[in-house]
Amino acid sequence: MLIFYPNLGLAYSQKGEPDKAIEQYKKVLAVDPNRVNTLYYLGTTYAYKGELDEAIEQYNKALAVDPTDVHTLSNLGTAYAHKGELDDAIEQYKKALAIAPTDVHTLSNLGLTYSKNDELDEAIEQYNKALAVDPKNVNTLSNLGLAYSQKGELDNAIETYVNCIKYTCYDKNFSNTNKDLIIKINKIEEKKAAVKLIENKKDKQHFANNIDEVIEIVLKLRNKSNKSNSLFFRGQNDFRWKLTSTHEREKETLIGLSEKLTQFKISIQALLNIEDKLDDGNYYALMQHYGIHTPLIDFSEFLNTALYFAVTDSNLKTTSSIPCVWVLIDKNNQKVSLSELDEKYEKYEKYRNKVLYPNLKDKRIRAQNGVFVWSDDENPLNKNNNFELHQIIIFSGNKDDSLILNQKIRDTLELSSTSATKIYPDDKGLAYEINYQSKGITSKHNITDRDNAPLLDMIKNNESDFRIPS
Repeated sequence: MLIFYPNLGLAYSQKGEPDKAIEQYKKVLAVDPNRVNTLYYLGTTYAYKGELDEAIEQYNKALAVDPTDVHTLSNLGTAYAHKGELDDAIEQYKKALAIAPTDVHTLSNLGLTYSKNDELDEAIEQYNKALAVDPKNVNTLSNLGLAYSQKGELDNAIETYVNCIKYTCYDKNFSNTNKDLIIKINKIEEKKAAVKLIENKKDKQHFANNIDEVIEIVLKLRNKSNKSNSLFFRGQNDFRWKLTSTHEREKETLIGLSEKLTQFKISIQALLNIEDKLDDGNYYALMQHYGIHTPLIDFSEFLNTALYFAVTDSNLKTTSSIPCVWVLIDKNNQKVSLSELDEKYEKYEKYRNKVLYPNLKDKRIRAQNGVFVWSDDENPLNKNNNFELHQIIIFSGNKDDSLILNQKIRDTLELSSTSATKIYPDDKGLAYEINYQSKGITSKHNITDRDNAPLLDMIKNNESDFRIPS
């Protein structure tokens, strides 16, 4: 009758009833404690339940009887890997491969463990060994593509992902996987373009890998400039965006701007409870801050405010976006209050070539220490000789995903009280903060989501990283 107990255990495992399976395996082991297959099955059932210490115990018992069993060695390595004990996992995988050097499952899992241990060259070597045996293995191909991407070998990553799609494009079971791979390829292409731009570094461009390096660059710029010069800051989610006003981007006319000003004056006074005789300059500041197209470009007196806008998730579209902070040095120190501008100047000329300070009670502008500069088609900011512009690109190189770097900077800003409720002291800030606290980065590509995880767990109807008893 003993032979039926392990078979019954396997039946329960396949039905998804692991506790009943364990009960049957234990009945066998109570009679024959050295039965290798049953020890292996029991260990694997514990592993699927997430009880890794118990799984490791059973695997070691099996290996004490038969130290050459490849499946047990491989599953023991996987149990160690799931526990985060990567060196022990690698040791077991190597023992298995010493016995069966072409075992694709073990080669792929060894590659995955090396990748988790940041040993990308070793990971790539193992993946390629597995593919030499089984060139169409989807798990291995997808994980190899990820390793190439993390290492910065972007062309190799794209080629590997394309091969993965080629082998599965007619299989409906892989349709979702292929969609994810296409997203990855598109992001790599965008990253290649970004890296190319960065390699062709322009004058007054600087690169920082973290918030400390940003601060160091700003301090150097301040020390190099005239002591009377002031520095102002603007954050953008992507360094490739041109520094232009919404007025310029929309190709609008100054005549149309006057018409919008008149309409804004009529509709906004009661809504914001502002003064009846507010001057045009401050009306323009309000228009810009509340999303109406104007020739004004927002800056801040505070670096932290600019950093918040650079790395916040509210406008971040993809993980390939590389944020930056613009540093504007006012060489002539032309700081002028928007309320003090002389109306005798030719229309709009009074706004040009100066840093414009609003003088109103709008709490959002005050919280952000907002100032403005005027930029239109006739007077673009990057050609204004009264200002010196520098761009600090926040780029993490080829290892970290941009969203992870953004998250680290955002966390640092939180510690210095630069949060959504500080930047937006109203209901908008409260909404941002609640979303952030509950979910972290809330863009559609979450940093804990598929961009930073091997595709092994995403692929359905394929082999598990543990060998399934059969």
